[in-house]
Amino acid sequence: MFFSRPAGHKYVDRGDIDAYDFEVGDLTCDWTWRELDFSAIVPANAVAVHLQVIVRDDSAISNLQLRKKGFSNEINIGRVTTQNNLASLYAHIIQPCDADRIIEYRVTNTTWNTIALTVFGWFVK
Repeated sequence: MFFSRPAGHKYVDRGDIDAYDFEVGDLTCDWTWRELDFSAIVPANAVAVHLQVIVRDDSAISNLQLRKKGFSNEINIGRVTTQNNLASLYAHIIQPCDADRIIEYRVTNTTWNTIALTVFGWFVK
């Protein structure tokens, strides 16, 4: 994985964890932008969160989207879309967060088999 970081920002590896941070039961799947609070995991000086996302659904073209709180356009967002029914898809997304460490998410209105979000690390000022 290749990415650049702004000057003065540091990546912090979260380390060895033993459980997902958020799963499908923690999310509202109604295709409405909702808030997801990372403040219990990510420190106050974080500017972005590095997530592993796992999705699996009974149908293709189901979506999970992530954006910085307050964004209103749909170009500069993270997204994961199922490709085949019942096939798990893994993705890594680096998503900016606001000062309260909140990221907005939107999930296709369907009954998902799996949605799992794990914080791998974060960027700090």
